[in-house]
Amino acid sequence: MIFVNGNSQENIPEQSDKGMVLEIHPDFYMQKLYSQPYGITNNSLNKILANLEIYLKQARLKNQDFPNKYTARLYNLFTLNDLISRMRYGYGVSILPCQKNIPELIEYIIESRWYREFLIPVTSKSTYDYAENISVRIVLSSFTAAYFFNIPYPTLICLLFQESKFDFKVRSFTGALGLGQLTSIGVRQLSLLRQKQEEEKRLQDAAAQLTFIYKDLFMRAVLNKMGFTPVFPDLGYFPQKIERYQIVDDIMRVDVAAELQRMGHTWANDFKLVSDLIDKEFRGHVPRGKYAALHGVTLRITEHYFGNKFGNIFNIETNVLACAMLLRHYLDYPWKINDIRLKFEPSVRGLLAVAAYNQGPKPVKKWLHYIKRQFPGFNFNTMTPADFVRLFSKKTVQAAYGRRSSRGREMVKHVKKLNSCSHR
Repeated sequence: MIFVNGNSQENIPEQSDKGMVLEIHPDFYMQKLYSQPYGITNNSLNKILANLEIYLKQARLKNQDFPNKYTARLYNLFTLNDLISRMRYGYGVSILPCQKNIPELIEYIIESRWYREFLIPVTSKSTYDYAENISVRIVLSSFTAAYFFNIPYPTLICLLFQESKFDFKVRSFTGALGLGQLTSIGVRQLSLLRQKQEEEKRLQDAAAQLTFIYKDLFMRAVLNKMGFTPVFPDLGYFPQKIERYQIVDDIMRVDVAAELQRMGHTWANDFKLVSDLIDKEFRGHVPRGKYAALHGVTLRITEHYFGNKFGNIFNIETNVLACAMLLRHYLDYPWKINDIRLKFEPSVRGLLAVAAYNQGPKPVKKWLHYIKRQFPGFNFNTMTPADFVRLFSKKTVQAAYGRRSSRGREMVKHVKKLNSCSHR
């Protein structure tokens, strides 16, 4: 489904009785994208900016003190994107009653160590060469993915935050890659899901809408007014195959060292040192002190090789849309005990989906069977998020596995952190 503002484009089919929801084939949408983008007027731009200013004033009542213009702009984009989308495209993202609204969600992130120990230093010191454009792409793509895959936005953005701390190039020791830490198993699951016409259409429609947003002169003007100067990649159709890379190529290492040398950093003459720092950078450890410049250089060269290519696992839009598709699959997963499908309230189903996303559905099934054996009279239908977090412990997960499991401990820790992030 494609969602547009009915008054903003010419030759768009009439809206249905349901409002802003239009059934448009991606071919039609792409044809519109690559024709002349529709224009904006000063009056229409001023109108939306006036509404944005009203919302900004409401947000300022919180008296949030930002250390620099970059963190303030990022906060504004997070909190205002829903309003912009409603005014421009006729849709926003819904949230479950039990979940944080967007300002509360971002306040949680601001209170995290990531904000204090990573974002503030990186945005405050020019040596880090903060890549603001990447932040804009993460916000816009995650918002769009949440809507098209019908996922509560707090759940999706908290998942990306917990998996990668919004680092699009990060790699885990287990081989998981990118913002959503996609694994080879996850990529194979995506291939199976895409064999279903409905799932593939949802993916392609999300890609089409995101492409449209990136081409939209009106959206670009609004972002400019907010202080951003976005440079977006060309997207189009979501490719049939997701490309994965397990290692950083030696050519890329040489390019990083050469760029640092060109900038006058003599320590970059030590190729082994540079290579070791790159490995740490890809594990999520940002270099400090005199090595800080490596962060920005690594980001730029990674984006050059991988980040701007739609279909590459290190591409922000690819990883976010794929992550959303997997999460949607686990939100709908048919959890059963003795062939009887269990019914959970949406908030609990979201936590189960996060657990399955992290380690696959098998350990979650084992845990459910274990809880049923230990508490025969327990009613899964009335389980609350608090009940789930209380029962989903290291002890019960290890007992369900029948042995100590580091992966089980990781899953428990991951789910509880996400619960804190996305729920009240």
